[in-house]
Amino acid sequence: MFKKIVIGFFALAILGSIINAFQDYSNPEVREANKARVQEQIAAQAKERAELDGTSCTKDGKAIIGESQSRTLKCGWGKPKRINRTHTATVSREQWVYDGGYLYFTNGVLTAIQN
Repeated sequence: MFKKIVIGFFALAILGSIINAFQDYSNPEVREANKARVQEQIAAQAKERAELDGTSCTKDGKAIIGESQSRTLKCGWGKPKRINRTHTATVSREQWVYDGGYLYFTNGVLTAIQN
């Protein structure tokens, strides 16, 4: 009997968390606060990318995780054949398609290389 009560309590706690998260998401003030927080994170990432852009290219022309799109164009693989884009409320993702592989960017920062 005690186990059922404990399990029921945890189930209610989880359900309550889900309801609170949904209510928070439907609240315009919370959405705006989250949007502002994400924009601050994007600005911080842009600052980091600007610092990386000041560095010299690698001798072998390899792309480096964490570099910006402009640095990748300048120092890495050059212009892609095609760019596939996905945009959500908080994230912008791009897949750059090349003959020899793919580069993946999140909010303008190189996050993955697939050969």
